[in-house]
This record gives sequence, structure tokens and C-alpha cells, in this order.
Amino acid sequence: MFSFRHFAAVLAAAFLTSLAAPALAVQDCTTAEPTEGPTFLSGPDCTISWVERGQLHTVIWRQVQDDFQDATLEQTPEGAVLTASYLPDLIDVDQDGWLDLVTFVRVGMVNGVFGIFFQNPDSGQFMQPELIYGHSLSRDRDGYIVAASRNGAGQLLQLYTAANRTLSFQVEIDPFAIPPSGGDGFACDISAAMQGGIAEPLPVGKVPDNPDLLDYYCTPTPSGKRRDADIEEDPAQVDRVPTDTVFYCRLEGGTHAVTISRTETGMRYSYGPLNGAAELVLDRDLDKLRILPENGAGPSRFGEISFDSGDYTYTAFYSYEPSDDAGDLIRSDPDSPYPNASFKRGLVVTKGGDAANPVFAKDCLLAHSYDALATLEPLP
Repeated sequence: MFSFRHFAAVLAAAFLTSLAAPALAVQDCTTAEPTEGPTFLSGPDCTISWVERGQLHTVIWRQVQDDFQDATLEQTPEGAVLTASYLPDLIDVDQDGWLDLVTFVRVGMVNGVFGIFFQNPDSGQFMQPELIYGHSLSRDRDGYIVAASRNGAGQLLQLYTAANRTLSFQVEIDPFAIPPSGGDGFACDISAAMQGGIAEPLPVGKVPDNPDLLDYYCTPTPSGKRRDADIEEDPAQVDRVPTDTVFYCRLEGGTHAVTISRTETGMRYSYGPLNGAAELVLDRDLDKLRILPENGAGPSRFGEISFDSGDYTYTAFYSYEPSDDAGDLIRSDPDSPYPNASFKRGLVVTKGGDAANPVFAKDCLLAHSYDALATLEPLP
């Protein structure tokens, strides 16, 4: 339940702000190699970036200074800084379509505190964290968030509902309770008042009218098919990228992506499978690139960046039509980051300069793409 990486139970990677990357951190967290300390990771401050709904989001991760220190998030117009024990995960905990920030602080050999920073799309920021005690999180098939914690030699389960960027405690289940009459075996203690955890005063919930659910979690070691699933970062939802990305595209089909990012002397083109090793990497100095930030005239608007490699040219682009076939202006959606509904991004590969017959051409999955081509300086 929940994915842990640096010890038997710890999280992995990311957080969100729509601002440009603050210039405080020395390197991307993807290239940092923090080492595990007594209760937290040590290492340099680093930046984490990803693309969500067509926009690039970045946060600085900074290690805590004290053991067992709760995660904190500072959000300012200049950027966002997350101070936490471990690199966090991005997970849509409340399943509202927006990624939330999940952190973990270990407070014992097994248990710890999960901090869930729900994303508020109305403000573009994250809310202060909801805290859950335990060592793992899962989602029941009926939608409950299940927090499991070590309780002596047994395990304690707390069930929550998640809605409107809020967690609501519902029931606590102890499948290892001592039978009231003594004797061998275990009883199951079900209560709508939380007896464990960190909350004060003890929250009161509601016992679900669900015999199957209660029977499953009342069994100390349930057999058969699980009715819950681990809560963990989903690669199908999260597009992690280098902090200095200027173009990102998850291509149609959803199996491969192309990323173009700044380097010290120019740009890097990287193409390969999602969450896999790159199949093609091209590093080019700026004077070896062709960049058209925006054509600015004609029936179509577009920008592009091209990398040459032998006979082949790899061109990443954006384009849109200001007007329809009748010459009427295509109106924009005020809630959309795109100029209008005709906007698209894509990748074209040509050989020998034959633009009319590309050897490869695919559009991007728009929600899983981003570009800052219009901000670049033109290069012939």
C-alpha cells in the first residue's frame, strides 16, 4: 500500500506550481543522489518539474533540518519551496482530476505521518496538508482511503473519504483486538471514533453500512482477491521533465515522448518510451539549431525548433488556425491555456530535406504536452 523507495516505506518524486523554476536550486532532483540520514535524506536543494494539463510546473525540494519535522510548503509569487524528509509523490488522491502532493515523515521504525497537500485548481496552489498516521495507503474499491499502521504485533486500519479537497475520517478497524472474554484468536473492534493516530480531539466518523467491507477488513489476514489497491504515483498521469524544458510531447499512442530542454551550451533533444531509457539523444549548440518562435503571418500560426542529425531533421512544433475556412475568427476558451480549439503540438522527422514526405509525423496528446517555443530567440 503506497509506493516506498528509500527504505521499506518511502515515497518518490514531485510538486506543482505554474510559475517558472526559481533559480535557487543547484540541480534537478532527477540527477541528484541524496543519501539517507537517520530519518531523512540529505543532499543539495533540487528542483522537480512536470507537465500537467499543458503547463509546466516546478517546485524546489529542500531537506528538513530536524528529525521528524513535518513537511511545509511555502508558496509565493516567486515560486514554491517544499521542505520535507523525502521527495514526494504526485497522486490524484481525491480523484478530482488534479494531482495532489503526498509527503511522508517517518516517526518510528515502521509508522509515520502522510501529509496530503490537495491541489486547488481555482487558486492554482496547494492547500495545507491533511495528515494521516500509518505506514501505507490504499484505495478501497468503494472509494475509501485506507491507512494502515502498525499497532503492537497487529495492524490498525483507518478509513477516510476524500472529497472537495478534504479527508473525512469514517471508521477505525482493529482486526487484532483482544476478545472481550479472553481466549485464543482475535476479535474485531469497529469504531467511529479514532483511537490511534495523531488527531486531537479524536474525530468521529460513521461506520459504513457495508457488511462485505467490514468483513474483509476485520479479517487479520484476508485471503483471495484484494478489494483495495495501493495508492501510488501513476505514470499514466504524471509527465516528469527536466526543469529547463522548452518542449515536451507525449505522442499519440501514449507510449513514447520527446523532450527538448536547455543545456549549458544549447539544447538537448531526447526521444524514447515513457519511463524508459531514451532511444535517441541529440545535444546541439545553439548555433547548430533552427528556431522559429512564431511565424506571425499567414493563415496559420506556428513555431518550431529543428535538430539535424546526418540526413535526418527532427522538428518539434506548435500550430493553430486563427480563423476557420469561412474566415471567421475561432474564439478562444477563457479557461483554456491554448489560443483556440485548433491548437496542436507535434513532431515531424524528415530525410534529405523532403518536407513533403516525412518519414515520421505524429501529433502530441495535448494535455500531456507543453512548449515555450514562442519565448525563444529566433535562429536561422
